[in-house]
Amino acid sequence: MSALRDIQIIQWIHQYNTKVFFETGTGLGSGLMRMIQPEYGMKLLISCEIDKDLAIHSQRTFSFDTRVHILNTTGPEALSDMLPRIPYQEPIFFWLDSHFANADYNLGHKPLVPHSDGEVSIRLPIWREVEIIKSLRVDQGIKDFIL
Repeated sequence: MSALRDIQIIQWIHQYNTKVFFETGTGLGSGLMRMIQPEYGMKLLISCEIDKDLAIHSQRTFSFDTRVHILNTTGPEALSDMLPRIPYQEPIFFWLDSHFANADYNLGHKPLVPHSDGEVSIRLPIWREVEIIKSLRVDQGIKDFIL
């Protein structure tokens, strides 16, 4: 998976007039660090991280910015919980992680199990994430942007 910092996204943010950023997979917060910059104009930034240590790290890192909300949960759970709270007239820029938790950030003392083995919906949550976005946003006629 590429890092958000490596992709030219400003044109899509302006084209879709997104003011809400929603990412699944906070990692060390590099996506959030980019998206809190003023040129992106985000009013709300939501990120979820299944790994508790990474979530706590990012919650501390971004505690200065009240627009940022980091949830210690799975992508599907965060989307199911948070999307009904975001008004339809607020287009969302979705940055969806596409692999199991801790794939990029094995902190050296943690095995990748259970996230790297077992049930495909845990290992590869993007399919379920897209289904949730479709049912809660796209099927309602909302014009969000998914990357």
